[in-house]
Order: sequence, then structure tokens, then C-alpha cells
Amino acid sequence: MLMADFTGHGLAPATGALPLSQAFFAMSDRGVSVAEMVTEFNFRLNRLLPADMFCACFLLELSANGERVTYWNGGMPPALQFDHKGKILQRLNAQHMALGVLDENDFDSRVTTFRASPDSSIALYTDGVIELLGHKLEFLGSDALESLLQRFPKPEDFPEVVGELEHFRGEQPLHDDLSLAILQCCATGLDEVKPAIEEISLPFVFESRLEVSYLQRLEPVGYILNALSQLPRLRSHRTTIYLLLAEAYNNALEHGLLKLDSGLKRSPEGFAQYYQLRSERLAELESGTVSIRIDYDADTEVLEFTVTDNGAGWEAALSAPQSEQSFGRGLELLKQLTRELYWEDGGRQVIFTYQL
Repeated sequence: MLMADFTGHGLAPATGALPLSQAFFAMSDRGVSVAEMVTEFNFRLNRLLPADMFCACFLLELSANGERVTYWNGGMPPALQFDHKGKILQRLNAQHMALGVLDENDFDSRVTTFRASPDSSIALYTDGVIELLGHKLEFLGSDALESLLQRFPKPEDFPEVVGELEHFRGEQPLHDDLSLAILQCCATGLDEVKPAIEEISLPFVFESRLEVSYLQRLEPVGYILNALSQLPRLRSHRTTIYLLLAEAYNNALEHGLLKLDSGLKRSPEGFAQYYQLRSERLAELESGTVSIRIDYDADTEVLEFTVTDNGAGWEAALSAPQSEQSFGRGLELLKQLTRELYWEDGGRQVIFTYQL
């Protein structure tokens, strides 16, 4: 699910809408991961758009069973997850710059993933909704929008939400575009994609040793995923493989080599401080390696991942994170998606398997 909002009005912003939508439909048909998609979107728009134009974007993927949500929010208002009674469960805040602002070397494609209860929904909207000017010359605001969702939380209530917005606006002309969408976190009902007969893969071993120069210049998970995606049997698992690899790699880099404490993420200010420290320590890193090894058994269709760093070691807390915490969900995701998961050598090496 993609919601995007270009700067400006009229014809000018439309110049970016067509290439963005074309890329979205083509890449989603191929099952490309959220992180890869936003990287490609940013690359295209950074080259296409003038310097004073950018695109706020919210890209979200819902797993087939409706329980896993992966998203990237670049400059959009916080999406709202709420339950069947309208209670706001969490706000999916922007953690990245809008598309088209940063070049490919500075762009951050990291995604956030969480498990959603089956009776919850997610509301996505552009800033035009909360900045809607009413007939009393007052802006709607975030609190009023949340109150509307609390009053009308059911899927069939959506026309009521739209009607309330129109009633609030009255005869006032629109000063900005309005986009509002509500996604139910429920099973999609889509049939499983069956591999074709020719999609039989050979066993293989992939191994890469990343020195400091590569750690500082590249996001290696994307490169590794591109290589693995050449194998037909693995294509439909791109998103899950990306999530597993990215979590293991970021843990090795951030905790093993850079010695960052996830506890900083307890507050919005601490979250920003965490990634500021990450950038500074990575730039100052003089020594250290992260090795990634992937073994594929074609007979059992099992991938075994081994991610190793040569840092000081760290202790992984595998207890389930509190829902309000902004950290710890990645480790919980590793537990849920893998068959075996264990650490060795004082946390310097993690090994886990994934069944295709």
C-alpha cells in the first residue's frame, strides 16, 4: 500500500506521480521488498524532481495472514493503528526524509516491522486532512481525526468518517489535496504462489566478509538480496529474507561493533540520538568486520544464516517487547519467523534457519 504526497499543486507535482506509480505497480507485482522499493523510488525522484520539490511517502506491506506489518514513513503524518473499539494502539511516525531529497549514498531504506492484532486497522492520510480548514475557520487537527476514528472504528463506518470531514469543511474551499485510507489487518485470502516446475534451485553457499570500508559506504543487505533473488525459488520470499538479514546485520553492526544501546529509543529524542550516534560512530570506526554466510539445502528447502562480527560481544534480550517500546521488535520477529535461533561466542555470532 502506497500513499504519497508531492510538494506543490497542479501540474508540476504530477510529473513525479507517473514514474512513481509505474515503479510501485511493477515492483509490487515482482514481490520486491519495501526497502528495495523506496530505494528505487528515491533514486528516480532524486534525479527527476527539481531541487525545491520532494515527495512525502508512506509505503506499507501487510503479510498474507494479516498479522505482520512492514512500513517505511518518509515525511508523512503518523499513520494510526487502532482496534475495533477505536482505541489508538500506536502512531507510525515518520523516521526518514521524504523521497527525492537525499542522494543514494545518504538515503536510509531501513524499515520498521511489527505484529498487528487481527482486529486492528491502520489509517493513512496526508497532511491535507489534519490541516483541513472548517467552516468556522479552524483547522481539523490530529486530535479531531483520532476522535473520528474512535467514533467510527468499523470498516463499514468509513463513509461516516468522510461525511464528518465534509460537514466540518462546510462551504470552505479546499486548500490542499485530501487522501485518507484505512487498511484492515486481516488475512488477504490470496492463494499461495506455487513455484513452477522449472523453479528448482541447486544447493548453494553464499559468503561475504565486510570490512570497515564497505560497512561505511554500503547497505550490504540490499546487494545480497539482489544476488539471492536471481534464484527463482527464493523470489517470493524476498521480504522475509530481507527482514531476517537486515535485523541480524544491524544487530552485529550497531551493538557488536558500534556498541549502541537500544534503550536510547525509549523516547523520540532518544530515537534521534541513537541514529545520530550510529552515524558518528560508523564514520569514526577504524576496525571491525561483519561476515554473512547463507547455506541453502535444496532438498529440505531450508536456508541457514550465520552472521558474525568481531566486536566486544553483546547480550540479546529475547523477551517479548512491550507494545509501547520502539525497540526490541526485531529480535521478537527473528524468533517468530525462524525455526532455530541461537547466539554463540558472547553474542558475536547469530545462527538461524528459515524454511521456504
